[in-house]
Amino acid sequence: MVLSGGAMTDPLIGRMIDGRYRLESHLGTGGVGRVYLARHVLIGRRVAIKILQPERRAQSHLRAWFLREARAANRVNHANIVDIHDFGETEDGLAYIVMELLDGRPLSAEIAKGPMPIQAAVDVLEQVCAAIARAHDLGVVHRDIKPENIYLIERAGRKDFVKLLDFGLARLAQDARLAAPGAVFGTPEYMSPEQARGELATAESDLYAVGVVFYEAVTGQLPFDSPQRDTIPDMHIHTKPVPPSQIVSSVSAKTEAIIMRLLAKSPRERYRDAHHLLDELKDLMRAIAPETLDTPAPTASKPAKSQQPARSGPTANVWAFRAAAFGRMVARASAHGGIGSEVIADLERMWGLVEGATQIEAQLSSHVRKIEDLERRGREFRGQAGRKIEELSRAQSRLQRRIADGRRRAHELKTRREVARKQLGEAEVLLKRATDRGIAEPHEFRAAAEAAGAAKASLRDTEIAIARQQEALDDMVVESRRLKQQIHLYRERLAEQTDTFDAQLREKRNQLTVQNTDTEKLTSELEVVSDSLVAHLSKRPECQTLIEELRKLEGQIPRYTY
Repeated sequence: MVLSGGAMTDPLIGRMIDGRYRLESHLGTGGVGRVYLARHVLIGRRVAIKILQPERRAQSHLRAWFLREARAANRVNHANIVDIHDFGETEDGLAYIVMELLDGRPLSAEIAKGPMPIQAAVDVLEQVCAAIARAHDLGVVHRDIKPENIYLIERAGRKDFVKLLDFGLARLAQDARLAAPGAVFGTPEYMSPEQARGELATAESDLYAVGVVFYEAVTGQLPFDSPQRDTIPDMHIHTKPVPPSQIVSSVSAKTEAIIMRLLAKSPRERYRDAHHLLDELKDLMRAIAPETLDTPAPTASKPAKSQQPARSGPTANVWAFRAAAFGRMVARASAHGGIGSEVIADLERMWGLVEGATQIEAQLSSHVRKIEDLERRGREFRGQAGRKIEELSRAQSRLQRRIADGRRRAHELKTRREVARKQLGEAEVLLKRATDRGIAEPHEFRAAAEAAGAAKASLRDTEIAIARQQEALDDMVVESRRLKQQIHLYRERLAEQTDTFDAQLREKRNQLTVQNTDTEKLTSELEVVSDSLVAHLSKRPECQTLIEELRKLEGQIPRYTY
């Protein structure tokens, strides 16, 4: 999520979320959620956390919808989609999503400078298209694609690496019940005609939004805009967009053709799917920048290296050092006499607590490693399954286009067959007429016979072509069904395994939270015992130097702040 925004007064700042994430500052507010900069207190990782606005927590359908965002984006697991680290609900009903923290700029900032160079625009749109192709393959529709949700970061030396944000309006295709009937969602300027009519958003709706973004990127302005925003949806439904070349003359015919097809009012007139569009964008990029032919496709981002727990307060080793210092003080004080039994008891209790803290800290480290291993294996599995589904879906997309072309060819052949039949019928009438006249007109008979023979040959060739075309079509349809079945099986396996990984992670994270609570209790007890020892020993002159050393140490290390 985006690293931007200013500070503001917020009662959630400083709060710990599920014993793992401390909210540090407010980053921004969306339609239903607020985004915070946070830190994972056990591994020190900075993250962004989106929290459903507290006033909306009573709306169960919004909570369900909100958490679908996390499950949807997490399942897609694509390099060009923001990474989801964690999600869930707190005991008091706050739904949250933990995301990677991004440092970059939205595409809207680039467009605000004016029309983008065509190569830069196509590069960004290719990455967006690759992301939504994977999402659509898995039944996820974004529903709110716009420049503000397309973030550009630097990664692996690539300056404009795309991260698609905010699946807050995403809907798993099989979970239609989450939306109220007739509900209209999306941003008016990027809303498809069908969404503007209150119809269900589909993959084709996302393609329309990509078309609006493409139009805006190359022209610097929206295809439909008005001071009265409530009139914009109607413009999407009824108004024909001005061709981009009439705004920026350098826009090529091929670029304009892609944009205008994406902005077709009927979903059927747009591209068949995101894979189809992606192929067209790659062809366009080859035409304008041949040197990018061998540019590798984006690969999944590498997860951060495993980190040992980086606690926000003293560790067990620091407490052991303190206990040792207190032991030296007690030894010095004992030599001068007058040490009470309560001091000895406090020291023994402190060593016992340090031993317990050491054990729990080791358990925490082990748990963090197990969680990171589960996260890594889950990412790898989702990535492998997603790439396989994408490969199969791309093959099916191209096959479906071949089937459509084959059906058009079959229709043309059948039309040609009707013409050949008609020509044969006319030739046979002429031949019969010539035959009835006998040998009186031999040239007429010969011409009629030749015409009839040619018509029969044409009809026969057409019938053979139709049979071959139908056979090829039948084979392609069978192959398409096979691909569809494979995709379905992979999607089912992906859903099952993702649910399994999620359940295991929830269990491990809950255990981590419990252990963290135990650590808080131990820390609190250690602080009480430490304060008691300081109160007793600071009065002894022979302990003053050690007390000062201990105070210097405490000045460098903050008290435990869980």
